Amino acid sequence: TVNGADQAEFWGSFRVGRRPAVEHTCKSSEEALEVRVRHDGFSWMEGKPIHQRSVQCSIDQLQVRDEVTARGIRHEVCARLLLHPDVEVVDHGQSLTMTVSGSALTLETEATIRLRRVEWFPRFGEARETTQVVLDYGSTPVSSGFRLRVIR
Repeated sequence: TVNGADQAEFWGSFRVGRRPAVEHTCKSSEEALEVRVRHDGFSWMEGKPIHQRSVQCSIDQLQVRDEVTARGIRHEVCARLLLHPDVEVVDHGQSLTMTVSGSALTLETEATIRLRRVEWFPRFGEARETTQVVLDYGSTPVSSGFRLRVIR
């Protein structure tokens, strides 16, 4: 999010107004997959922020790098990860351990981590409480990210 806003204008369930123009590239090998995406979904804001994300995925980890730039003005940037309600989270400051069904991941980041209790809607009319991980990246121009690594 940039200043708390999403990259598209959501009017409600299944209704979207303003949408970003998206460019992407993809590279793969036997060891990894890399996807790079750029969009202008925040261009309606002052300074016309641009978001670029690179995602690298291998057998035991996923690495995400976000860059947000804007002309002549600062904007606050966050990444948000919504977890399934069954995921147990342990906060270690600059990292988290997330466990579900005997499997565990660690999330590592240089960003400030906040955990929020939010609602998740798996089906129409059904709300479940869950955890949202908020990574506060700081002000534009910003380059930050996170890594998810399998630990068991």
